[in-house]
Amino acid sequence: VLLQRKGELQLDLFEPREQDYDFKVIVTNKTQTAKTILLFHNGRGAQENIFAQSKTQTQLDYTPTNNLNANRAFIAAVMMTHNLSQEVQMFANVAVRSTTAKRCTHWVFKKIGTFRNNLIHRAGRITYPQGKLTLTLNANDKVKQEFLDYFRSFGVAA
Repeated sequence: VLLQRKGELQLDLFEPREQDYDFKVIVTNKTQTAKTILLFHNGRGAQENIFAQSKTQTQLDYTPTNNLNANRAFIAAVMMTHNLSQEVQMFANVAVRSTTAKRCTHWVFKKIGTFRNNLIHRAGRITYPQGKLTLTLNANDKVKQEFLDYFRSFGVAA
């Protein structure tokens, strides 16, 4: 005789018959073994870090207006900010590690806030001395080197 189980069912996908175990349902198009897929799923810290960083560094958890389309535009801008900061870092730096079942990123990324504070929130002026467009910043060798590294990786003469 099967007794009806009282309590919550996650997404109503299945009803566990054994109460002593924790169950997971993972839907994927991966073709590896169940163990490999479970390790990959359990190692999703990089993805969780993206969400956490987007909430704290780019205010993804903030709803700026009561207008749906304005909020959609805000979220799109936040995600483009995140993607652009990581794409710039990926383009300028070589992959420093290989992936494993629990680690899926090749690069060690700077946090968006660090990237923004080091490069974007800088007092500077765009000038045009001797007919050449120039970004003029305060004297800081570390920031200068970082800008030069990014410019070189993009093929821009600095």
